[in-house]
Formats: sequence, structure tokens, C-alpha cells
Amino acid sequence: MTLISSEIAEIAKHLKQLHISHPAADDAKTGFDWIMNYGRLGRSSSAMLLSGPPGSGKTSTVHSWMAGYQPIRGAQADERPVAYAKITGGSVTYRSIAMDLLNAFQEDPIIVRRDTQQTLRQRIAYYARVLKTSVLFVDEAQLIVSSHNQKVIREITEWLKTLLNDVESGFVFCGSDGFTDLFKTNTSLHRRCRVAVEMAPYGRRSEEYASFLATWEHHATVLKPIGLPDPYWSHRLHVATDGFIGITADLLCDAAIHALEHGAGAIRLEDLAAVHERRFPGSTLKKTNPFLPESGAR
Repeated sequence: MTLISSEIAEIAKHLKQLHISHPAADDAKTGFDWIMNYGRLGRSSSAMLLSGPPGSGKTSTVHSWMAGYQPIRGAQADERPVAYAKITGGSVTYRSIAMDLLNAFQEDPIIVRRDTQQTLRQRIAYYARVLKTSVLFVDEAQLIVSSHNQKVIREITEWLKTLLNDVESGFVFCGSDGFTDLFKTNTSLHRRCRVAVEMAPYGRRSEEYASFLATWEHHATVLKPIGLPDPYWSHRLHVATDGFIGITADLLCDAAIHALEHGAGAIRLEDLAAVHERRFPGSTLKKTNPFLPESGAR
């Protein structure tokens, strides 16, 4: 199978958009649906927490949930049932967080110095109400507590507490370990938290990991299936990724693109080996490449 570069680029885009929910979050979907419906009733905000190390599948889970709630084009105004905000790095303050949240509504407001904490909260509440947003996803939430200045963290905490009072939408905060302590130790924030889910990597022989591989292969219809859940493949993939499904998905996507670029219609061991070596080149390779024939990862 020979494909031109534009075709491979389209396939790569499709594979990167295969957002598959973390198996541990399946039960939490009920909690998300509750928060979604609660937000539709126009009540005070409730929060859900998704936490776990980088690569554990948090963002993929969020996007898989969001896929069921597309924007609605209306005669009077557009509706956006869900909105996605990503906290950006650098010097994080309540003002920078406000800009990230406002950008989630695809607005580009100019925040000037005279804007107060209250004004910023009112802007977010206004867009959430006008666009009928039931749930606002806040990704990279660990950056909320990244400042070494305790005064800044306290200021952010107080601003978030009042924001949850002012905005009628529900919130789903997701990030790596650490930010959840903010919700556990603060009484007001803790009272808002309805559901908390921790995502962890899976063991080599776990049924959930095999299930994830089967689901990914099922949705990657452009490729010939090779039986990823089979121990021959799944054990090698687990050695390479330590059971993190976010990292696994990235590895499979890159290996698929490598295979297509070399005229293959299915992922091969040599594709995974090449991609793994590219990720951990030369002396930085912490462990044996499990996709090499002599690795013995069976």
C-alpha cells in the first residue's frame, strides 16, 4: 500500500484524534453525567477531579467525553454545551487563569489592568450563561498550585472559590498529582467536589490494558489488525510504556505513521522499534528496546 504524504497526514490527524476513555474513568462517567445535568439546571457549580501522572490518559478521557456534546448552531445564538480550557505555564495567577478560561469560549477579550477579580469572574459567568455551557473542562490543573509564592496560591484559591459560586456551569479539573490537595484541604472547594477519580498505569496482565489495546485497534480502521491484545504485542508495549495508556496511544500512533510511510498496511515490530528508539535515543535509553528481536520481551 503506497500513500502520498497528504494522505498520510490525514491518517495521522485521525489517529491522533482517537480519544479513548481511560477504563478507570468509565464508572466516573456517571458522575460526569450528573454534573452535566446539574449544570443544565442552572445551579451553583459542582466540581469533578481527574488526577494522575502525565501520560495516564486524562486528556484523552476528557476529549472522549466532550465528543458527545458538539456545539449547537442556533438561529439566535450558538450554544456550547461543553468548553475546554488549558491552563498555560509561566507565571500562573488568577488573572492568567481567567484568560485561559475566557479563551475556552473562543473569545479574545482584552484584559486591562483595571479589570478586578469580580469583573473577570463576571465575564466568565456571562459567556457560560449566554453559550449555555453546562460543563467547563480545566486541563493542566496542577499549574494552579505551581507557584512557589504562597500568597499567590491563596489569592488563586479565594478567586476559584468565588468563581464556583458565580458560574452556573459544572467544572471538571484534570491534572497530574498535587492539585487535588487544594480541594481536599480547603473546606469550600472540598464541598463543591462531587467526584474524584485517580488514573494510574495498568499492570502487564491487566484486562483493562488489553481492553484499551483492542479498542484502539478497532478504531484504527485504516490499518490491518495484528492482535494488539495478544501477549506478544501487549507485553512489549507495556514494557515500553509502563502501562500508561496515554503514552501507549502516542507510541502506536507514531508507529502506524512510520509503517504507512514505509509502505506497510499494518504496524510491524520494526516500526515500534524505530519509534521507541527515536523517543529514547542513544545513551538516554533507560532500558532495552522491547521491540528488538533480541529483547526477549514476551
